[in-house]
Amino acid sequence: MTSASNNHKTNRSKKKCSSTAFYVILVLNFLQFNSQKIIGSERLVEKNINHIDNPSNPLESNNIPNRLLIVQKLNEIDAILKSIDSLKNEIIIANGLKSENQHNYKDELLNNFEIAGFFDLRHVRNLNDNTNGGLNFGQFEIGISKSVSKLISLESAIAYNSEEGKFELGAGFIDFSIYNSGAEAKIQSGFWKNAGFMIGQFDMPFGIDYKCIAAPDRKLVTPPLANEKTINCMNNFGAAIYGETEFFDFTFWGSNGLLNNGFALGGRFGFKPLTTLELGTSYLTDLVSLNFAATKTFGADFRYEFNSLEFKCEYIAAHGIFEGEISSNGLGEKHNGYYLQITNELESLLNLPFYICLRYGSWNAGFVDDEAEFKNKINRITSGIGYRIIDGLEIRSELHSEKELNAKRTNALSLQIVASF
Repeated sequence: MTSASNNHKTNRSKKKCSSTAFYVILVLNFLQFNSQKIIGSERLVEKNINHIDNPSNPLESNNIPNRLLIVQKLNEIDAILKSIDSLKNEIIIANGLKSENQHNYKDELLNNFEIAGFFDLRHVRNLNDNTNGGLNFGQFEIGISKSVSKLISLESAIAYNSEEGKFELGAGFIDFSIYNSGAEAKIQSGFWKNAGFMIGQFDMPFGIDYKCIAAPDRKLVTPPLANEKTINCMNNFGAAIYGETEFFDFTFWGSNGLLNNGFALGGRFGFKPLTTLELGTSYLTDLVSLNFAATKTFGADFRYEFNSLEFKCEYIAAHGIFEGEISSNGLGEKHNGYYLQITNELESLLNLPFYICLRYGSWNAGFVDDEAEFKNKINRITSGIGYRIIDGLEIRSELHSEKELNAKRTNALSLQIVASF
C-alpha cells in the first residue's frame, strides 16, 4: 500500500472515530433530556403529595408507601443522569487524547527523517593541447535516513551517474546496531564503540579510500590511481557485519558477485595502536563456486595524523579484476598499484581555511609472457589546494600530471566547487 493510501486510511479512521463519539454523545443527550422530563413529572407528583408528610386525614397515611416509592425512583434517575454526564466526559476526553496521540505520532514519524546531500561542479582543461571539457556535474547525491528505533536505522541514497546521465540507486540498506557506547544505544558497552550488521546495497569496505568516495570527503578532485585501476569504488547488494573498539575495527561482508552466477566475499581489519595511527589489511574475492575464484584482490593501508598533517598510503594487488569489473584475461591478468598522500590544514598558520594536498601514485600492469617487463606502467603526480568558503561550500584546484609507459606526459588543470547540505 502506498503512503497516500495509508494517509487516506488513517484520516478515514479518525473521521469514523470522531463520528462514532458524536453519535454516542447525541444518544446520551437524548436519554438525559428525557430523564430530566421524567424527573420534572415525578417532582410535580411529589409536590402534590407532600402534604402526606403531615396528613390531616388519617386515611391519607395509607399513601406513604407510594410517596417513598416515588422518592426512590427519583434518586435512581438522578444517579443515572450523573452516570450519563460522567460517560459523556470520558468519551470527549478519550477522543481528544486519541487525536492528540495520533498527531504526535505523525509528527514524530516525519521529524525522524534526515535528508542530506551534496553535488560538485567540475571544469577540466587539458594543458597539452589547451582544450577543455566545459563545466559538468561530477557527483550529485541525495541521502535519506531514519532511525526506526535505538536498534534499527534505514539509509538510502540516490546518485547521479555522470557517464550515463541519469540518477540511480547509490545505496539502500538496513543497519542493525547491536552495541554502542552512546547513551541512546540499545545495548551499551564499554568495550565496543559500535558493532552490528547491515543488509542492502552499500559501498564495499576495502582499504581506506572507500571512506572518501563522496566529493565532500575527498581533498583532491580525482581518486587515487591504484584504486581507479583495481576495485574502482565497488558497490553492490549484500550483507556485512562490523565492529569497532578503541584498538581495532573490522568489516566482513558477502555480496553479489561480478559474475551473474557468482558471489563475493571480503573484509577489512584495522589495527589502531594509537588514536592517530591505523594499519589495515583488506581482501576481496569473487567466487563462481567454493572451489573456483574468478578474482583475488589484496590490500594494505596506513594512516597517520600529526597536528594539522595527515599522511596515508595504500597498496592494492589485483588478480582478474580491472576498474571494478571482471578482467577479460581472468586470473592471468595481474596488476598492482599504490599511492602516498599528505594533506596539511593551513588554517592555524594563515588564519584562513586553506588546505593543500599532494599525492603520488603508481600502477603496474601484468607481465608480458612471464618476462620481467610490464605491459604498461603509469605514474601520476597530483597536487591541489582547497578553500572552505563557508560551512558546506568549498572550492578546489588540482594539477594533474600523468606519465604512461612509452607515451608523453599529460597535464591537466581541474577546478571544482563542492556543496553539501
